Amino acid sequence: MGQEAKAGGVYAFYIEELKKYGAIQVIDTNNNSTCYITLDYLGEEVPQTSVLKNLEPFYKDCYCNRHIKVKQVIDRTDVPGNYIFAGIWPLVESDRDKAFFDDTWTQGECYIFEERWNLASEDARKNYKKYVNNVGFTNIKGKLFKNNAWCLDNELYKLFDENASLSVFPCLTSADICGYFPKLKNLIKTSPFLHSLKLDKPEAQTVDLTGTGLYNIATDITGVKKLLLPEETFQLTIYGSLKEELVVYGNPVLKDKGIILHISLKDFNLPCIIYKDIKIRELWINDAREIDTGLIADKFPYIKKLYITGCPGIITNIHKIENLKSLQSVGFYDIFGYNGTDIQVLTTLKELREIELDSVPKDAGRYVKEHFKGITDTLYVKNLRGSRWLSENIDNPLRSWDGSRYVPYEAYKKALKCYKDTKVFLNETENSEDVAETAKQFTRTFNALNKKYREFIGTCEREDIFKAMGQLYNVCIQGTEKENWITLEEIWDIMDETRKNW
Repeated sequence: MGQEAKAGGVYAFYIEELKKYGAIQVIDTNNNSTCYITLDYLGEEVPQTSVLKNLEPFYKDCYCNRHIKVKQVIDRTDVPGNYIFAGIWPLVESDRDKAFFDDTWTQGECYIFEERWNLASEDARKNYKKYVNNVGFTNIKGKLFKNNAWCLDNELYKLFDENASLSVFPCLTSADICGYFPKLKNLIKTSPFLHSLKLDKPEAQTVDLTGTGLYNIATDITGVKKLLLPEETFQLTIYGSLKEELVVYGNPVLKDKGIILHISLKDFNLPCIIYKDIKIRELWINDAREIDTGLIADKFPYIKKLYITGCPGIITNIHKIENLKSLQSVGFYDIFGYNGTDIQVLTTLKELREIELDSVPKDAGRYVKEHFKGITDTLYVKNLRGSRWLSENIDNPLRSWDGSRYVPYEAYKKALKCYKDTKVFLNETENSEDVAETAKQFTRTFNALNKKYREFIGTCEREDIFKAMGQLYNVCIQGTEKENWITLEEIWDIMDETRKNW
């Protein structure tokens, strides 16, 4: 359970990535919200009274920032239970001016980014800030690219050979490429701030990223048998199709500090992935159809956060969650297969501070609402479903719109009808022109809905619409002769050309 926020109160919190404590000071608690500022403290222990008098605001300087204070407002008046009260001290900042709203308390993200920034050489930092607002161009094999490009895309990547350098693009922070080649590893090493990688269709049995400095890695593991991670890995996302055993190799550093793991696989098979010299401290499973809690407990006994999103999915052996003794946060979204009696196992988790349940069995949600109110730092329970809902929505890609505060219910009903009608039309199409016209009409319907219901389609809703078309393609076209008429990418291009204001 949280603790009451006190104006002037200094609170420390542990940052696992850095193995150090950071600190914030509460400015005020007006209007059922709390304003706080991050302090310039990063130490091996909680700041003592003798240290408090010297504390000042923390200023961000990394990347495009220019000496910016980190001041935030959160819509609650209690401090998380894992924050440690260090004492009351005169305010280092007196008001909410230029404070940003956030929906979660900081866990030290600003310190982490600043530390990573400072690991680069002084020349690299100067070059980044010199070119970040520069609109000049660099010529690579006859093609012009902005010299302040932030992403190494596939077009640019293909132009480099084995011994090339990325130093002419000092602002690169990410790469989004297709196909793994040994030159990738060498290229990344020449770019001091390139820390995030998305790798599609590697078409290689071994993907070796050691020594690259990457801390955020998302990779398709279709056909991959070995994945070797660098010491800096903070978050790993694996997706695609896993048909054979995959071994993910870490190192002593990752075994000590741990990483955040996101899994989104077709025909997910948990035992098929082996982790060597690596500890998972957070586990996020997406698009699950069936998941065994016992396997999770056996394979990831030290996780502190567990989030599972179904499509929708069924969870079995939920009582085995009691073996996750370090669990602090749990979230189930579109996950079923348990009831109010089963969910009582959460009461055995002494470290549990956050519970999020969205689209779950009605009696399980009611039990959690009743028995954890005022007990945890965060309690979020909504969209409780009856037994009939699951059978009606098992193949409904827009089910998250049912009960969403961002989507009017009438818009959801009409969108679902559009999806069902489009499925019929695609099954009846006789040529590529019919498919293209059906895709256009599908998109026009959402144009009309968005206009009628005050432009409710945001980023998440747009992704849902495109995923819905992807599901229609898989069901109605893929694996049939129609697959030769048109690709899913071509349909998505048609939708992109047709959609308006979303």
